[in-house]
Amino acid sequence: MITVRILGSTSIIIGSTVTDQGGHYQVSSLAPGSYAVTVNLLGFETKTAGTLVQSNTTTITDFVLTGLTGSISGVILNNLSQPIIGPNVSVSLLNQNGILIFTTTANSDGTFSFLNVEPGDYIILASASGFINGYSWN
Repeated sequence: MITVRILGSTSIIIGSTVTDQGGHYQVSSLAPGSYAVTVNLLGFETKTAGTLVQSNTTTITDFVLTGLTGSISGVILNNLSQPIIGPNVSVSLLNQNGILIFTTTANSDGTFSFLNVEPGDYIILASASGFINGYSWN
């Protein structure tokens, strides 16, 4: 469920509700006037829109929320803290349950990146020919 707040002209919250499972919400008994509607859901951007409430009408204010993502990047190092270079360094991103999310090959300088990663805890598993597999919690 998504938290919906109604703010008056002085930015004071004058009403609050949550959406149903379908994302629908309703705030009743608002006096005619201008309001700001703010929606908030963990893992998504907070959005605010202005709306004008008029007498004897239903005002509809819809939102499209975009998920927050980040990136994880690093360098694959050997036991001497030197980058492992070469074309066959595999790097995998697993969720905290060990389920594979993404896989990539490290760049020629040992660097890697996973883009558009949702917030959470991850395991990074690296493997290269001639080396013992290594992992890191992130």
